[in-house]
Amino acid sequence: MTNTSKNIQAVRIAKESMKDEEKDRAQLLQELQTQRKRAELAEKKVAELQQTLKSTRHQLKHLGEIVTAVLSAQTPGEVWAALTNTAISTMAIDKTAVYLIDQDTNTFRRVFNYRLSTGFIYQLDAQFQDEETRQDFLKRLTPHTTHTHHQTAPLPHPIRTAMSQEGIQAYAILPLIDEGTPIGFWLIFREQATPFTQTDLTVGRVLIRIGTIASQNTLRFVRLVQNLHAEQQLNQIHDLLNLAPDLPTILANVVQMTTRLLNADTGLIGLLIDGTTMTFYPYNLPEGINLRPLPKGSGISWRITETKTTIRTDQYARLPDANYQWVQQGAQAFLGVPLMAYDTCLGVIELYRLTPNRPFTAEDQKLLEAIAKNTGTAIRNRRQLDEARQRAGKLAMALTRQEEQDELKNLFIQNVSHELRTPLGIIYGHAELLESGSLGELDPLQKESVEIIARRALMLTQLVEDLSTLLAAETQEFRRELVNLTYLLVSMLADFQMKADEEGVQLQADIPDDLPPILGDETHLRRVFDNLVTNALKFTPEGGTITLSAWVEGEQIVTEVSDTGPGIPLEYQERIFERFFQIDPKVKKYQPGTGLGLALVKEIVEAHRGTVSVHSIVGEGTTFQVRLPVSPVRSLSGE
Repeated sequence: MTNTSKNIQAVRIAKESMKDEEKDRAQLLQELQTQRKRAELAEKKVAELQQTLKSTRHQLKHLGEIVTAVLSAQTPGEVWAALTNTAISTMAIDKTAVYLIDQDTNTFRRVFNYRLSTGFIYQLDAQFQDEETRQDFLKRLTPHTTHTHHQTAPLPHPIRTAMSQEGIQAYAILPLIDEGTPIGFWLIFREQATPFTQTDLTVGRVLIRIGTIASQNTLRFVRLVQNLHAEQQLNQIHDLLNLAPDLPTILANVVQMTTRLLNADTGLIGLLIDGTTMTFYPYNLPEGINLRPLPKGSGISWRITETKTTIRTDQYARLPDANYQWVQQGAQAFLGVPLMAYDTCLGVIELYRLTPNRPFTAEDQKLLEAIAKNTGTAIRNRRQLDEARQRAGKLAMALTRQEEQDELKNLFIQNVSHELRTPLGIIYGHAELLESGSLGELDPLQKESVEIIARRALMLTQLVEDLSTLLAAETQEFRRELVNLTYLLVSMLADFQMKADEEGVQLQADIPDDLPPILGDETHLRRVFDNLVTNALKFTPEGGTITLSAWVEGEQIVTEVSDTGPGIPLEYQERIFERFFQIDPKVKKYQPGTGLGLALVKEIVEAHRGTVSVHSIVGEGTTFQVRLPVSPVRSLSGE
């Protein structure tokens, strides 16, 4: 190979080497550019991560603050006000509204809104009050759905149009879930066309979870406070029902307290009068309402009363028997409950709310029914009490008149007895003188007449004594001294022995010698046993037996007078101690007396704190039993 050839080959190799170097240099430059881009991208990601970390720290800080804020909230509105402040800082929202589902009416109720115009709020409320819109929205509002776009969100077209007029560019709907069940939703809005990111929505879900728990707790707290307040009001109503002086005062105060307690605008109680008319006791009655007594069968008040059923509605005007006056006043919600006293309906209590979207709840109904039940019972009791007072007043007047008459009667008996004793004594004394012959001998006809005069004078004297004794028994004007009942009974039997022998009746006695003394009036006690033995002699036929027995039984002395007479029919035994009561003369062998003997026995015995009873069998005989208390002083000497 020549030198020239060698040089050419060396040049070729050099050129190829240069090409390789240029290629390597280009590859290296490309690699450097790639690495530079990767470095720039990594730097950007680091910056984003730093920003995200900073934002997360910021959000966590606000989440801590929101937890502290909601813990101090006492109403759902305060809860969502605190959550909104946090959402403004962490999610850059501009406007918001919160709706909860009313469990009683299954409707949406707005509990909070922020920076929304009155017109937009009206549009929201109106759309969510529409039954078809509400039901469709509830179906699409699932526990795990978050809506962020106009096309997929379950918002009606009128709301989306109103959103554009409100200047809203981005929004999201976050459902409020409690134990897997939707209880409401949170609408959040932005005025900038910046969509909500997943991070925003994650923060939003955390906030609504906090808000849901806090709202439920505050609602429970509010209900607890309301229940406590209601219980206090019920206690006040209960006290009022028991302490009010009259029925009109009860009704006026009950309807006032009930209307205020249930946050009604006006209320009334309708009370039945004789079952044909209803009269009303109103509270805070609008000027356009003219209440008059309502005849039977007219209007909703009578329907509630006659059917004994509660009526609750938030559309009063649609009731078939709605009162035109109330409709004109704009009555919206109505709650009417019958006033029951056991199975009897006494009237009705009615409450009205005149502004929209304020329905009465099931809890309101339950509370009003409890009040109505207590009021119905109180009305019945008050009426019975008034009737009892009227009867008591009449009885008191009658008793007063009777006492006055008794006093006049007693005075009359005293005066008559006093005035009769002296002339009767004179008549009887002169009759005895004539009968004895001291004033001259009498022929048989004259002597018979004088005997009649003496006998009748003696009978009148005994009648006067009986009346005086009955009067003393009524007033308990007896002496109180120790009486030896053994001596009293034995001496009395000695007095009757001759009379018994004349009648052919055997007189027996079983009287202990050591009967303890009793405290009483010996003369009147002697009268008791005289009457019983006289009565026995009067009815015991010849050959019969009268037995007088006595014994101690506990702290009482029991004395019995038994005979073998014809007995007393059962239908007369409960009445023989009544004054002036006479047994049918057909069952007696003697003419009736004054009818005061046994009455006198009963009243004297009872005036001595004792009892008297009778046991009789027709055809066998009769036993009278007297029980008298033993004196606590057992010695006649007073030792």
